[in-house]
Amino acid sequence: MKLRKMIACAAAASIAAAMAISTSAAAPYTATIGFADAQWYAQDWESTIEITGDGTYSISTNIPAGVDEETGDPIPVTATGATVFVVDIAELGTDLGLEATDDQPYDMTKCTVSDVKVTAGDTEIAVDNSKILWGDPEGKGNLRIEIFNAYGSTTVDEKYDASVSPINPDDIVDADKITVTFTLSGISGDASTEEETPAESEAPTTGDSSKPNTNTGAEGIAIAAGLAVLAAGAAIVAKKRK
Repeated sequence: MKLRKMIACAAAASIAAAMAISTSAAAPYTATIGFADAQWYAQDWESTIEITGDGTYSISTNIPAGVDEETGDPIPVTATGATVFVVDIAELGTDLGLEATDDQPYDMTKCTVSDVKVTAGDTEIAVDNSKILWGDPEGKGNLRIEIFNAYGSTTVDEKYDASVSPINPDDIVDADKITVTFTLSGISGDASTEEETPAESEAPTTGDSSKPNTNTGAEGIAIAAGLAVLAAGAAIVAKKRK
């Protein structure tokens, strides 16, 4: 009986350890900002930060400079207004099991996005957090945080409407940088409260990712099972030797 109890305890401990590892195995995730101002002049689709789990994060645009057509010299580009303003966290939608339907494209039941703050240049603009949307509306396996999107559900007829829009894009005027801070809860991994600095990129590209998540956690459980078998074998050998 003691031998069976020892084997059972070893197996349970090994599997519990593997389950703990697999819970956060998919982290970290990559969050990419998607921003285009009212005239599609100032854009950023590539600045990223790392998401390690529940916590508070900040991500800023890195708007590329323009080029003077006559001299070829770089000229600063600032943002006024907004057409698209979102944050996409690649693969998190898949891991959370987010579902999207025509009637309800935003599945907001698996995690929570709160305390969203937006700064345009040095000015903090008003945000109605009750109108922030999140989910996987495009079905690409990402978690999208929608702050303003002329082609989404935070506008009416592609324009600002106080009844559905979290921000008024008219509050963004000649901003050299747009920063959004948000708090995530309900996802696995270690908490993070530090502000992240976006990685610089050579040229803006789309922020969406359709790369499938191949980490299912099965490897960790298989290792645990193997450890349990080894523990059992060792115990049996020890008993025979006695």
